[in-house]
Parts: sequence; C-alpha cells; structure tokens
Amino acid sequence: MLQQKEKEINNLKMKNYYQKYNLENEIINKREEKLKNNKKKNRLLKEQQKMNMEIIKSLDLEDINNKKNNVNFIKSQHYLNEERKKAIELSKKNDIKIDLENKLNLELELKKENEKKIKELLNIENEILIRIQNTTTMHRQLIEEFEKLFSQPEYIENEE
Repeated sequence: MLQQKEKEINNLKMKNYYQKYNLENEIINKREEKLKNNKKKNRLLKEQQKMNMEIIKSLDLEDINNKKNNVNFIKSQHYLNEERKKAIELSKKNDIKIDLENKLNLELELKKENEKKIKELLNIENEILIRIQNTTTMHRQLIEEFEKLFSQPEYIENEE
C-alpha cells in the first residue's frame, strides 16, 4: 500500500509536472502569440500612420494647389479687368481721335470753301477794280476829250 501510495503520489507528481509544463508552454505560446499580434498591430498602425501622413500631405498639396489656382484665377481676373479697362479707354481715345479727325476734316473743308470764296471775291474785286480803272480811264479820256473840245478855238468862237 505504501508503494501504491507512492506510485499514486508519483503519478500525481508527474501529472502535476505535465500540467505545469503544459501551462507554462501555454503561457509562453500565448505570450509569443500576443507579442506577434502586438507586433503585427504595431506594424499595421505604422502603415496606417504612413498612409494617414501621405493623405494629409496630399490634402495639404491639394489645398495649396487650390489656393494657387484661386490666386492665379484672381490674378487673371484682375489682369482681364485691367485689359478691359485699357481696351475701353483705348476705344474712347479712338472715338475721340476719330471725332477730332472728322472735325479737322470738316474745318479743312470749310477752310477750302472759304479760300475758294476769298479767291472768288478777290477775282470779283479785281474785276471791279479793273472796271473802275476802265471807267476812270474812260472818264479821264472823256474829260480830256471834252476839254479838248472846249479848248479848241472853233468851238469857242461859235459860242460867242
């Protein structure tokens, strides 16, 4: 019986030893599995962080590009407005220039007409002067002839 008891105790010890060994192995395995899982989670987290950083960078770049585009759009709108203003101003200047050219042409035509009228009036004046000279000359001649007639002795005697 004592042997049997010893055998049982030995069996129990063995059983305890195996249980302890199994438990220790399970704990080690679980620890290793948890470590693996933690490493895997850590690696996945790092990858997720990298992806998040890339997304943030791309969003920042997109935001910067949008701001640049907005700035460029505003600049181009400002440039277009300036060009429109310049075009309107140029158009007004051209209209004024055309109006002034028309007025100048009208003035030149009036000047030509007035010069023609002046020439005509000068011609008429010259003709009148010539007529006056002719008339004066004719009057002189008539007076001279009349004086000759009166100064002739025959006419004087007849009168007496």
